[in-house]
Amino acid sequence: MGTTNLNRLKIVLVEQNKTGKLLAEQLGKSTCSISKWCQNTVQRDLQTLDKNSRLLDIYIKDLLVINKNIPIFEYRQLVKTESQITMRNEQYIKP
Repeated sequence: MGTTNLNRLKIVLVEQNKTGKLLAEQLGKSTCSISKWCQNTVQRDLQTLDKNSRLLDIYIKDLLVINKNIPIFEYRQLVKTESQITMRNEQYIKP
């Protein structure tokens, strides 16, 4: 995939007036890792993406770029996995 922009982490951090350093501390990750995610040079695993969405109080889909140039089988896998995690998140939200 190379340098395809797949995530919006940098944008979300700016929108929420948060820093990569703060997110790194909350996740127990290095600031270098957060920087790589923000630059789209490395992508997070799904469990970390789930933690990111919880810490930033947003849906996982808001951390992702839906790109029409992503091959359909990759997009289907991404949507399937996102749906499973979103359903799990909604279970936590219900009283």
